[in-house]
Amino acid sequence: MKIRVLFILSFVLIFILGCEKKTKTVQEEVIRPVKLIDVKSSNNTISGTYPATIQPANLRSLSFQVSGKVNGLFVKEAQKVKANQTLPSLDAQDYINQRNQARNNFIKQKLNLKEQSVY
Repeated sequence: MKIRVLFILSFVLIFILGCEKKTKTVQEEVIRPVKLIDVKSSNNTISGTYPATIQPANLRSLSFQVSGKVNGLFVKEAQKVKANQTLPSLDAQDYINQRNQARNNFIKQKLNLKEQSVY
């Protein structure tokens, strides 16, 4: 019986203490002193030379499917480019001449074939 009463009293005591409102503690912002230093500019410059080679991270080499003389370069060094932008162009006159010569040879051979089939 004593144990039962002791158990009920301890349960009521825990219940009462657990239901107590908690008070919020507000911490005040601590303002700490700051040490200030005036920085003055000077005309002294420090420079150094170091042996090195600088290369860009995204280096791309430029190549063509055919050889030829470069007609124009439409971008400057280190300029950003967009997709499908024309960078250089080749002189197409040699290829135009070769195409015309091949076309003329084809027509000539076609005429020769017609002449041979007529006889």
